[in-house]
Amino acid sequence: MIRLIVFLTLLANTHVVATIRILTFHCNQADFIEMQYLTLSEFLLDDFELIVFNDAKTEANEKWIEEICDKYQIQCVRFQQQWHLTDPLNIYLQKRLQEPTTIGHWGWDSSTTIEDLSQHPSVRHCHVIQYALDHYGYDHDDIVVIMDGDNFLIEPLSIRELLGSNDIVGFNQRPNEISKQRGRGEIAVPEGMEMFWVVFIAFNPSKLPDVRQMQFHVDVISGYPHLPNNTISDTGAALYKYLWAHPELKLQAYPWQSSYPYRSDFSFEELKKLGMSDRLIQFCKDIAPDNVQFFLLEHFMHFSAGSWETVSQQIKADHVRQFIHDILQ
Repeated sequence: MIRLIVFLTLLANTHVVATIRILTFHCNQADFIEMQYLTLSEFLLDDFELIVFNDAKTEANEKWIEEICDKYQIQCVRFQQQWHLTDPLNIYLQKRLQEPTTIGHWGWDSSTTIEDLSQHPSVRHCHVIQYALDHYGYDHDDIVVIMDGDNFLIEPLSIRELLGSNDIVGFNQRPNEISKQRGRGEIAVPEGMEMFWVVFIAFNPSKLPDVRQMQFHVDVISGYPHLPNNTISDTGAALYKYLWAHPELKLQAYPWQSSYPYRSDFSFEELKKLGMSDRLIQFCKDIAPDNVQFFLLEHFMHFSAGSWETVSQQIKADHVRQFIHDILQ
């Protein structure tokens, strides 16, 4: 009896540490996992756990991803490649493409096959995101983050504070135009529902209504002022429907800025006055003619199209690796 009382007393005085769960997705470039983990460890001000979903097409990339995860004791979940072909999203998209009012994307039309849909990079990404949510997202009792595998935190940030009293916080698919006249502008999007992007989305599933109806796949969108009705839009589009069904939710979306105008429209001194570091200014120049995207001013750097394995992308990746190495010193 005394032991039971002592145990209950200890239990009552034990504070459970909440953990932000970050779901990230990789099919190649396994060293991006290392950079993502190290930058999160350095700059994220919250306790977190990173779960990597391994969607490699080749055995070599599959093992490379596993090795990096093992090195840092990161949980690694394999997405079996045959699941892409049987995912119900493929059939849904094909049916929508049969409708004469649907405006296709990526060259899709009524003749696009299930096989073609199942292997498209954006659709593959959707399959894995949904799997991650079903098994590791919806039932988590704290904040969940969906984060692209080529998105890196490069300045100190608290995701818990960023979410604050909002229900969903994330990045917008639309850019924020910048110029010498306007500076970098406001980082917050004006009022009105915007199209969230799966580069980064944070939410607490335990606080959302009908949370399993919140999905992020490619979908046909109507009512969005920046697209014609019945247009197929990129990954994250299905969330737009969920938001229409729940107008009471408090949202915050942030636009992105390309590194291009920083390099072409501003001098070194002007960028310094905007608060950019010498190293970041030099990086924007070094990657020319390629570019990256910045979110929350320069808190996040999104490599963009990290799954494409071209010579240009690899040169750009080398500059990103060096930049990450330098800021972690």
